[in-house]
Amino acid sequence: MNRTERILAAASVIGLFTLSGCGGGSRDGPTGPQTGATVSRTDVVFGNDQIRLPGTPLVQELIAAAIGEGGLRVEQAGLPASIQVTVGDGTATARSATTDSGGLIYVTWQLGSLGPQELRISIDGSDPAVFMAEAVLAGPILFSSDRASGAGSLTWDLFAMEADGSQVVPLTSGTSRDRDSSWSPDGSVILFERYEAQENVMQVALADLLPEAFPYQNPDAGSFVWSPDGSRVAFSVKRAGGTGCARAEHNVWVMGADGLEPTRITDSACGIANKFPDWTPGGQTLAYESEEGLECCSAAAIWTMTPSGDGRVRVSTDLGYRPHWLPDGRRVVVGGWSGEPSASLRIIDMVTGDDESVWTPPSPADFVLPGGVSPDGRYAVAEVALRDQDSDIFRIDLETGEALNLTTRPEGLDGFPSWGPGQSPP
Repeated sequence: MNRTERILAAASVIGLFTLSGCGGGSRDGPTGPQTGATVSRTDVVFGNDQIRLPGTPLVQELIAAAIGEGGLRVEQAGLPASIQVTVGDGTATARSATTDSGGLIYVTWQLGSLGPQELRISIDGSDPAVFMAEAVLAGPILFSSDRASGAGSLTWDLFAMEADGSQVVPLTSGTSRDRDSSWSPDGSVILFERYEAQENVMQVALADLLPEAFPYQNPDAGSFVWSPDGSRVAFSVKRAGGTGCARAEHNVWVMGADGLEPTRITDSACGIANKFPDWTPGGQTLAYESEEGLECCSAAAIWTMTPSGDGRVRVSTDLGYRPHWLPDGRRVVVGGWSGEPSASLRIIDMVTGDDESVWTPPSPADFVLPGGVSPDGRYAVAEVALRDQDSDIFRIDLETGEALNLTTRPEGLDGFPSWGPGQSPP
């Protein structure tokens, strides 16, 4: 079932027009369609109260219905639609509008300027439905979520939000699993993995939100992260083990920001994982997690090396996962899994090896996996899976140890966070 089918299925369960726009129609909902009738009003079926980036359309975000004199939906294809901003100084443009034979209209549209707007949509000149929308800049925290398609769905879209969890705005939509997103240093482009897709390495510009294939493609690549100067990208590649090796290997690679000259910089032995690299703020060193020297299976410690793969050194005494550098270029934030040694957030001094616990969830968690650090080094963002719940995204104060759940969805995936510069004003 695709995204639109899920929306309409949900609408049919609750009564098709219970989500109609204020001022545009009855909440009692018609009970059946009619053919060839005059359209008297427009109702919004899906898409009220939207937040979006200015000037960037997303497909099928707004679904409206043509309603006849008797309160029944009009079944007629090809009805024209118009969108107007009635309160605010923006402009709304219907990029395309398709009406099906059942009188439902699917509108791809965009909002032209920042700020809250009141809009009206009218089908075939009928009394309009009124709804609200707000154009915002993408906040600094990127994450993947199944919130648009429903908890448990295998469709994950990319979203951005502010550091306090507000202004959640969609960046991709479709039927894929989009994850492992990374900001370019100037905040203009996002590189991400489209899991198990034919073209799995993708990029999307904030200016148009039109995903396109990155020049480098590898179905086993992921965990992309830009260098601080934007000239290179580090990432991980999984491959089958060699002769006699039952476990897959993971290695760290580096390529140009143009996707050219991908170069493997670690050389795993049978079944060893070297993955999740992160650049030091100066770009001279990579931290990563490695299973080297540890008992099988899937336990990792934190190592460092140069971007060419030289000078490899194990830094952490205890186990650690998903390292992210602090702005001082000396310490990293790492996470943990339950029992290894604990699902908590820690800071490791990469010079002395000192290991400090920062935050442990108040209730048992399966994992705490950091995804990035704020530019001032005050906060970390992490994916946290509390026991018997799906994952949420937490912001942890690295000075006080206080934590804020930014997504608060006990069911459903909110994960794979990263922290970047956010979108700059146009």
